[in-house]
Amino acid sequence: MDELTSDVVYLSLKKPLDKKYRDVNIEIENLKDTLKSFGQQDSWYKTIEQLSSTYNKTHNWSTKLKRSVLDSLLNKVILIHDSRTLFTTLNYT
Repeated sequence: MDELTSDVVYLSLKKPLDKKYRDVNIEIENLKDTLKSFGQQDSWYKTIEQLSSTYNKTHNWSTKLKRSVLDSLLNKVILIHDSRTLFTTLNYT
């Protein structure tokens, strides 16, 4: 019968615990990404509400107001082009 050495016991416990640790870390990162996405969506919705309110209340758009609205939109949108795949992705912050 084989004797159980501390090294054998250690390795038998370490492997499943390492896997569990990696799985939990992945789950935590996924949750962080989800929360970040919700925060970005909320920010985007607030910007749309502000723009909608400005648009509905304003009849004469000054150049300064047009720039302000455009800056609000451009600060929220990121366009990423991958020259390798030739895909362009539109992201919002």
